[in-house]
Amino acid sequence: MADLVRQYFPGLPIINKPRDSLTPERGTLNIDKARRLLGYHPQYPLETGFARYIKWYQELATVQPDLFGEA
Repeated sequence: MADLVRQYFPGLPIINKPRDSLTPERGTLNIDKARRLLGYHPQYPLETGFARYIKWYQELATVQPDLFGEA
């Protein structure tokens, strides 16, 4: 995910903080449970969905800058 963020926001610093004692230990996140229980099947791979989300968010910020404190 960090590589995807760097691709769209090359100057943005990414800070990896160590897990603190309150953060649960987890393995790799996956959608197996959602597939099994809900019949969920994603329409796009992460790379495509993330790119579409960024484009949508940037367009929203242009059309409605007051939502982002830029008015």
